[in-house]
Amino acid sequence: HFDRFDANLKDFLMCIGVDKTTEEIPEWLKTVELFDDKRQTEVVESATKEIDALRLKIDEANKKLEKNLVYKRALVDNGQALVNIVFDMLEKMLGCDLSDFEDENKEDFLIKLNDVTFIGEIKGITSNIKSENVSQVDVHYQSYLDKLREDNITEEVKPILIINSFRTKPITEREEVHHIQIDLAIRNGSLIITTYELLKLFEAFLNNQTTSSKIIEVFKTKTGETDTTVTAVAKTYTGFTHNREIEGTVASVPPQGG
Repeated sequence: HFDRFDANLKDFLMCIGVDKTTEEIPEWLKTVELFDDKRQTEVVESATKEIDALRLKIDEANKKLEKNLVYKRALVDNGQALVNIVFDMLEKMLGCDLSDFEDENKEDFLIKLNDVTFIGEIKGITSNIKSENVSQVDVHYQSYLDKLREDNITEEVKPILIINSFRTKPITEREEVHHIQIDLAIRNGSLIITTYELLKLFEAFLNNQTTSSKIIEVFKTKTGETDTTVTAVAKTYTGFTHNREIEGTVASVPPQGG
């Protein structure tokens, strides 16, 4: 009876994996093809390749998501971190190089293209856009016009405010820009671009739904907000004339020899 109990106990221990006395299978036995070994091996090899390809695809997608997240930080950042993100988008969309731009505590950017110069501010704030934000851009604009006049240089100049308002709130909870600030921007001939609008524009650019030339035209000709089509109120600056062929602009071209 004891021998029978001992045999039954060994069988039980082997079944639950406790008894390791079973002789190990030699490697050569695995090379013997019987039954459907060949077909199942092919299934394993094919599935392994698919898994490897999917893992690579997942890795690439995760890297892209991380890159997208860097750009989306334009919805929460302020200061130099926000400036760096906006510079990256502007360089790609406008085909410009801002690596040599030096912040002299004046304007945040000065982009000179063939037929227009964009000057402006980049700000991140926790409230809605205030009149002082719009006015600060105009201060930079007027100072630049003064310098052009002193140097007798002709340039078409457009002031732009790129702003991340309500940066601590989700997009769905952010209020629209108040008409008072929009009207002020129109009066000043400047353009307000929220970072969310800039991101949507950048998205369209990356998806080949718009081009650099079209974006430049929007920046040049629109005042107020990017989704608002208006004609700027005519303004006169001593020593400057208004280029009336471009809708939405204000006087910024000094006469030759003035």
